[in-house]
Amino acid sequence: MAFNAQYIPYKNTNSFSKLSVDYVEKNPALLPYYQHEVSEEGVKKAIEEKSKQPVDRALLVSTLKAQYASVTTHADVDANIELLLQHNSFTICTAHQPNIFTGHLYFIYKILHVIKLAKTLQAAIPAYHFIPVYYMGSEDADLEELGAVNAGGKHYNWQTRQTGAVGRMLVDDDLLKIKTQLAGLLKALPHGEEILAKLDKAYIKGVTIQQATFTLLHDLFKQYGLVVLIADNAELKAAFLPIANKEIEQSFSNTALQQTIAQFPAQYKVQTQGRPINLFYIEGDKRERIERSLNNISVVNTDLTQSIDAFKKTIAANPALISPNVILRPLYQELILPNIIFVGGGGELAYWLELKSVFAAATIPMPMMVLRNSFSILSAKTSVFIQQLNIDLTSLFKSETDILNLLVEKNAEKKLSISSQKLALLKTYSQIRDVATTVDPTLQKHVWALQQEAVNKLQQLEKKMWRAARKQLEDEKNKIHAIKNNLFPEGVLQERIENVLWYYAKYGAGFLEEIYTCSQGLAQEYCILTESK
Repeated sequence: MAFNAQYIPYKNTNSFSKLSVDYVEKNPALLPYYQHEVSEEGVKKAIEEKSKQPVDRALLVSTLKAQYASVTTHADVDANIELLLQHNSFTICTAHQPNIFTGHLYFIYKILHVIKLAKTLQAAIPAYHFIPVYYMGSEDADLEELGAVNAGGKHYNWQTRQTGAVGRMLVDDDLLKIKTQLAGLLKALPHGEEILAKLDKAYIKGVTIQQATFTLLHDLFKQYGLVVLIADNAELKAAFLPIANKEIEQSFSNTALQQTIAQFPAQYKVQTQGRPINLFYIEGDKRERIERSLNNISVVNTDLTQSIDAFKKTIAANPALISPNVILRPLYQELILPNIIFVGGGGELAYWLELKSVFAAATIPMPMMVLRNSFSILSAKTSVFIQQLNIDLTSLFKSETDILNLLVEKNAEKKLSISSQKLALLKTYSQIRDVATTVDPTLQKHVWALQQEAVNKLQQLEKKMWRAARKQLEDEKNKIHAIKNNLFPEGVLQERIENVLWYYAKYGAGFLEEIYTCSQGLAQEYCILTESK
């Protein structure tokens, strides 16, 4: 297996938000909303700031060792965990929910990006150690999103009756049924049995989704030294209690957030509005909002109502009851990790850009933010079609109609534009108008009407010529459709629909290595990987 890599600017894909593109392009409008520019110099400044923040490294390492007791360890992972005790070691982090069977391809791309970035920085700044970390956002309760997977063009949805945080849900018969269906699809591929064995090891009935995800990701990425952190942990949350208490008492994050939103550039969509208290109460199968009224704290959809002081005692006795939402989760992550870079997608980037003042209010350094790497995987067959049609990479991101029009204009044997004829017609009618008005000035309007009628008919003729040319290119049209289906299944980027299982089953672990090799670290461009014939 081999792929050829080609890179294009994100702005040329027409597939990313204006905010994402402007961030990559360093638009001055966004400068006030992040701390460090994406550069080696920015990394050094992030290290300098993070070095001033106390991080309980001993707690982090003891927590990780306890979590890794459930799997067969790997020397590279063990070494990275031990390195976290050293004050010249820093993490490069990405975060994601525990989607079943890893969810979308971009989840894998994010992980491989932090791995590559850590390796690149280690070579560039050898005085420090850089540890790749995947932070598991296992407290997300959006089962509709996390319980869906697409492999080989087929959709699978987990129809469980469980509720609450998806990471705490258990592998059940309904999920195992999906695994059996996936086996029917994957086992016929060259490396199907290999990836299915990994799924069998991870997804065991009665195991939590977060543990299954932990086991699978460790199995997939242990040779790269990736450290997987399950942040839904009572000891880690105990360290977060001072921030949680400040939020309960003062709603500090919402105050800071609303000030930023009021000033945020109008050309960008505000990603999240936040809430008066950006915390959830999580217990058993429930994850519900916390609200404050006067001096009391209540939990939505429950009977729990306590005074502020009583509630603070409740969570002090059991910190696992606290769950930060999208606004405070980044602060929790940056509190417990010696982190200097966060790698995220466009949506994550958008809401992190709202949080600079929230970080400042909590006196936690804001890390550098890097837009995750994105890839499109083009099959050998698709590559042949592209070569036959002689389409450049940027054109692939146009609509099918636009691509077809480009081909019609480029390849039609007869000239399809009659612009020169229309100009000649206008000149002729101008002369006719001059002659007519010398006879009777009132004929001028009539000549104008005749001219417009003639122009309209020529435009109709031109459209018919284009339609006729397109019909002659029916074979090209079918090839364009096949290319677009490969690039944009269901009309969106491949990485936002498809899953890694099918690619692993087809190419083996070499697929992960190929993505790792072609990841660019701090360079931010879109990569198209074309399968060699």
